[in-house]
Amino acid sequence: MKEKLDLYTLHPSEKDLSIYKCGIVARNPQEAASMLGGEYKEPEGGIKQVASDPEELYFVGFVVFRPELFRDMSYDEMEVAGLFRGRKCYVKWPLTLLAPHGGGSAILAMRKHPVILPEYLVVR
Repeated sequence: MKEKLDLYTLHPSEKDLSIYKCGIVARNPQEAASMLGGEYKEPEGGIKQVASDPEELYFVGFVVFRPELFRDMSYDEMEVAGLFRGRKCYVKWPLTLLAPHGGGSAILAMRKHPVILPEYLVVR
């Protein structure tokens, strides 16, 4: 029996279609968010099942990265990032996030894309 998997991508905002850093193949958005260390938050009103704009159907919610996940950047990391003052970062490969200015949680939008995987790629 085939397991249903989808590709979940992160985006700077709900309307911004540019992909932020990575995609995750998972069973559901909760699993995708937890694989990156974030928490899944369903959109207000739930996930749309019908919409006049097909792009709205792929938006499934948000991933929240709590402030406790962020750590101080090393001097080398600050140099590579081009930062002069200390900022906190969260790194869980392949994702790297800078903490929002003023602290608080970092929030990225999540979109779902159906994918077809060959049988030999699905690990049981």
